[in-house]
Amino acid sequence: MTMKRKSEESKENSTLKKIKTENVPGGIQKTTFKGTNKPLKGGPQKSPINAQKGGPQKSFTKPVKGGLPQKPGLKGGKERNNQTKGDIDITQSLTDTGASKSKKFRFEKSGGKKAGKFKKAEAPDKKPDWNEFKKKKKEVQKKRKMGNSQYDVVVESKKIWEQVRRADCPDEKKQKLLTKLHGLLKGKMDKIVFSHDMSRIIQWLLKLSSPQMRKEIVSELLPHTIAMIQSKYSNALVKHMLKNGDEATKNEVIKVLQTKVVTLLSHTTASPILMYAHDQVASPGQKLAMRQELYGGLYQSTGDAKISCLGDIFEKSPEMKSAILSVTKKTIIKCLQKEHITSSSLLHAVLQDFISHSGDSPDLTEVLEMLAPLPILQFVHSKPGSSVAMHIIWNATNKLKKNIVKELKGHIREVATSEFGHLALVTLLDNVDDTLLLKKALLPELLEVAEELAANEYGRKVLAHVNSWCDPGFYHPSFIVQVKAGDDFSTSKKDRDVRNKEIHEFVSDPLLASIASNPDFWLKTSSVAMVTAVILNNAVGPNLKEAFDSVATVLVDLDRKVKQEIRTPATNGAPAGAGEGIAKKKKKNNKKKAVKGEGEGEAEEEEVVFIEHAGFHMVLKKLIQHDKKNVEKNLPTLSESVVAKLSDSVLDTWTQCNRACFILVSILECGPETCVSELKSKLSSYKTNLSSQSFFGAKILLGKLE
Repeated sequence: MTMKRKSEESKENSTLKKIKTENVPGGIQKTTFKGTNKPLKGGPQKSPINAQKGGPQKSFTKPVKGGLPQKPGLKGGKERNNQTKGDIDITQSLTDTGASKSKKFRFEKSGGKKAGKFKKAEAPDKKPDWNEFKKKKKEVQKKRKMGNSQYDVVVESKKIWEQVRRADCPDEKKQKLLTKLHGLLKGKMDKIVFSHDMSRIIQWLLKLSSPQMRKEIVSELLPHTIAMIQSKYSNALVKHMLKNGDEATKNEVIKVLQTKVVTLLSHTTASPILMYAHDQVASPGQKLAMRQELYGGLYQSTGDAKISCLGDIFEKSPEMKSAILSVTKKTIIKCLQKEHITSSSLLHAVLQDFISHSGDSPDLTEVLEMLAPLPILQFVHSKPGSSVAMHIIWNATNKLKKNIVKELKGHIREVATSEFGHLALVTLLDNVDDTLLLKKALLPELLEVAEELAANEYGRKVLAHVNSWCDPGFYHPSFIVQVKAGDDFSTSKKDRDVRNKEIHEFVSDPLLASIASNPDFWLKTSSVAMVTAVILNNAVGPNLKEAFDSVATVLVDLDRKVKQEIRTPATNGAPAGAGEGIAKKKKKNNKKKAVKGEGEGEAEEEEVVFIEHAGFHMVLKKLIQHDKKNVEKNLPTLSESVVAKLSDSVLDTWTQCNRACFILVSILECGPETCVSELKSKLSSYKTNLSSQSFFGAKILLGKLE
């Protein structure tokens, strides 16, 4: 019984902690709920324990430790209001006579403090006069413009320009108007050049005016070039001066821009104009000067104009290396945070210089980590940018290489045929260990555009690379050095021979099928024939025999003629037999004279049989000489295909051609024994014809037959 009573008392005490009531005038009870912002529901409340209707209510206090009761209104010995922060009066706005539990708020009557605030706007009696509205709007705009001190000058300039721009305006009148316009704007251009309309007028004035007038306009605008290039409208005027100005104007503008390269490069509006000045207008010396600010003031302190890169400074002042690299790194990091700058060739040049001379410093690692997530396509359009892209690939993780492969998917044609982008693509193919990913993402697209790549100077390098890695018979030594530069620090782990073999096996047979189906294209020019020879000499697949047969068909086609350039230098009275000697000794001099049209060394074109063309002859000779290796591997040979298609008419023509005889000599030296025996049998009836020829090919062939 005692326990039950204690539990009831504890419940009552917990309720008393939350609810407090007191009497207010009018006999209405005021009840507050402590600690929350929610009022008690149901309006005025009675005391929860022994409350009598309309009677006085008791106030309860929370007992304190020690058993002593706390005095009303005190806490910790200090007075406080009975209604603390958080207590909410739920008897708001109730009348003295006892309001109902739910009182509705009503808007005040007219004449009150809020009179008219909630009144619905009355509909207009008639529609507004829009013409009158527009007229008033124009008047307001005109008044605002008239507040400008140059308003009269702008209005008068537009009137003059409207006459100048007319097609029926005579030249004499036009020059007078331009002179008048220049006199009107002289001394005021710096104030009006930043507006849309006046910047265009000044741009046309600069284009149509006399040289002296242009010089005066440029001299007036030059001090404001930095502000103009950052303006939305006047930056076009700066580009106009760079594009159409004379040499002196271009040099003066670039000289001004050199002082604020970092600021302008980071500016969204100014950076495209600065890039144009660097890429299209600036000389090599001016480009170097524009890069100097990105290296910091320490770079310029050397005072040597012959310094072309950071390496030249470090050779003369090794103690400055760490300081200059630190300043350059900060500038690069600042620029890389701006998305519109990452495609700038100016930044690419600085990055290439920084990467080349940083060695194994932590600064290089930090910069490469910032470059890693950037799109690789932003770097492949410039020479230094392509070098930066190669370093990114060499130092990339497998995950990053995978992302780069996915990024290049769909862009193989444009990257492979790019002057600088093909280097990045070759580097990627040479450093991705996941060849299965390459077979799914890049190589099928490469095979789809194989003929387009073969017709392109740079695309041919990509095709040759996937068939024969760094073939010294095809590539220039500088290309091989450039591709092998990353071998020391590349993150690739798979053996290079294994990787190249997997790629080659995937692309070889489809390329052979393309040659077999369209031999005319693959032997279209001597340049295309060079990459055809690389494909055939390294071929793996069942289509090799068909490809050789197709090439042999084109080779023995006597109706196929190709144009060959022949130079016939004038002898100037020299003996007829001396012409060949003159051609050999003065070949370069004759080419220069032919360009000038002086009548010596003029180029002539003549049609020759396909096999007599110098370029095709070299390619065919390489293919036939490679037959020795094919015989050892028990593979089909081109010699067999050619000999099988040699008819009497073909042999009759070939035995009268010098280079054709050398091709037959190569077959006798490199072809299979059965092929050699068959060819000797066919040539046995042409010995008399060969003995009557005076060229060396016929004599050597005759000696082989005997």
